[in-house]
Amino acid sequence: MKYAVVTRSDGLGTRLCAMVNAIDVAQRLGLGFKFSWPSSTYSDADSHAIKHASLLFSDRFIRDHFDPDLDPRRYIKVLDTPITKKLIAKVEESKDGFLIDHWSKQVQIDSAPGVPRRDLAAAFEKIEFSKRLTRVIEAAKSSVPNGAVAIHARRGDLVYGSYRTRLYNQKYAPTALVKSVVKRLIEVGKKPIIFSDDERIKTILKRDTTAIISTELSGSTLKTSDEDAMFDIAAMIACDSVISTRSGFSVVASFANGRPFYNISDFYQMCEGRASILTDIAENPNDYSDLDKAKSLQFVASVYTPVLREGERDDLYAQASILDPDNQAYPHIRATDAMAKGDLSKAEEILRSYTRRYFKSHNMTSSDLAAGFDYISIPNKVAKDALHSSRNPYIKAYASHLDPDPIKQERLAGLAYEADPSSPLLAVRWARAMIATGRPETARRFMINDLDRIKCSAVYEALCDIEDDPHQRVVWGRLSVQSAAENKQAAAKVALALLLNGELEEANAISDALTAEDQSNPAVYYYLSKFYVECGVFSEALVVIEKALAMRPGRLRYQNMKQSILESIANQVVKDPAD
Repeated sequence: MKYAVVTRSDGLGTRLCAMVNAIDVAQRLGLGFKFSWPSSTYSDADSHAIKHASLLFSDRFIRDHFDPDLDPRRYIKVLDTPITKKLIAKVEESKDGFLIDHWSKQVQIDSAPGVPRRDLAAAFEKIEFSKRLTRVIEAAKSSVPNGAVAIHARRGDLVYGSYRTRLYNQKYAPTALVKSVVKRLIEVGKKPIIFSDDERIKTILKRDTTAIISTELSGSTLKTSDEDAMFDIAAMIACDSVISTRSGFSVVASFANGRPFYNISDFYQMCEGRASILTDIAENPNDYSDLDKAKSLQFVASVYTPVLREGERDDLYAQASILDPDNQAYPHIRATDAMAKGDLSKAEEILRSYTRRYFKSHNMTSSDLAAGFDYISIPNKVAKDALHSSRNPYIKAYASHLDPDPIKQERLAGLAYEADPSSPLLAVRWARAMIATGRPETARRFMINDLDRIKCSAVYEALCDIEDDPHQRVVWGRLSVQSAAENKQAAAKVALALLLNGELEEANAISDALTAEDQSNPAVYYYLSKFYVECGVFSEALVVIEKALAMRPGRLRYQNMKQSILESIANQVVKDPAD
């Protein structure tokens, strides 16, 4: 039998939306339905209500539809495009079905009748929740007064968590706009109920308006995060309408009650939205934390660009950077804007300032230029000119990172270092680029020759990676950890080097300590898996590589390592797929 399946690893709302779509596709195409329920891949997973599937769904639903070993590679992925006749034929010939990854609206099927939005409610009803959550859902629906309008202000992880570095303005509800919409609804006799993961905005709205806060509804005092989440979703379903941003909770509520949701931003023209947010920040500064203010300023800069005066967008991002200095998105956008205008000196200064700060704040343990590169873009002309210029080392460094050609990466990285040979970061990036192009000996000589000038944890770790002599590999690894005790990735490499050098007691002590801690860097788990593989302890290797995959499910070398370990458990023979 062919299936429509779901394997999303993000938040509860978007997972449920994708499940509704998969059930709908299965009904319309005569397929079965299955789902897996991966651990959350969020770095701030505590913000999300992801429990094991057996705690959320009924025993029958688990028995009939849950497949923890579901392999996404056996299915055709459906995201934003329709299911065509050609895809249907391909499934019939060689695939097991469709992997439904689309959540924000109904999946379209060519030459198959669409269903009215209200019929998606029938698909939602086919999801059988556990008895515990069913009681929560019933209590939530009965607690909502007639004529209520749900206001869902998704904010917590977008304002205060790691997601703020990826902007997600389509999901974010600015404080000022939420205030204005609530006040307008009350003026016309509506009953707004506030659903939000931000206690600060709930306190403000309770202080200034007669709006109902979701936690004031009867039955809302619950013990677990998944109960809180399902209560909010069910209560939103019971409301006459939902006003929100494009969040998973608002979309699944819209699917389940058969009515569209209205976007908060649609209540405003651009000029009004800009004025509303900036005026509220100026008149009510105590209503904003630094991160909330930064997020609101960048929202104006990003969403209302067409109505901003000359230079205002850059000013807003600069203010946001001061308020949230660890957010790489803001300087990257400013530098990209400057390059687009031909102001390379300004772009260089912005990138230099942020990148040096990032490197120092991580105690020079990483060769990364920043935590991420979602919002950095270098125009083709600037990238080409970088190959023929002795200036702008940090533009060259970013161009090196972004170029898909390893040879060009190495050349640009070398030019970056030559333009600023005092930088250990640019040195280790060039060395890494040489290693990637198959020149580890050249990289080793370069780093050793300049060691007095560029020595830092990241350089010592690079030397550890390419050292052939087991004893010297231990020396480099220890120097990396001594330079920065928080470099847990280097510590895992030291454990492996000690093991290969026959120093078992110290190797085991380091690996045991790392395994006992929760690691924020998945690479630590990867190198621990290599350690346990070398020891022949495949069960422990599988445990740690699965932790790495939970954090980075798309990382190919982690997937390959897990597959190799599974084969080794069966065959008791292992080969490291990275070698």
